[in-house]
Amino acid sequence: MAALIRDNADVMVQLEAGLAEDWVNTHGIIWDEQRGYHRYPNDNRGMDGAVFWAASTWATPAIVVTFHNESTRAFSCFKHGNDPDFHYLGSLGKLD
Repeated sequence: MAALIRDNADVMVQLEAGLAEDWVNTHGIIWDEQRGYHRYPNDNRGMDGAVFWAASTWATPAIVVTFHNESTRAFSCFKHGNDPDFHYLGSLGKLD
């Protein structure tokens, strides 16, 4: 997603991520043209409403991109695998 944002930021308004089959309860804005990135995985800053589900055993991780012309496109983003400890999030780091 970082490459998608870097390469297309000039035509995008925002990018959201979540689980396609339960979008309303699992999505959050992760980047927009005003603020940039809203939150990084395992960030120790206070919660800001930018929490989203990025993995599931039953639903499809997806992103929705909103463009300057107000159109949107949805893309499924998944890789089959087995990572029960969510290593894709990286190190938990220090939580003060």
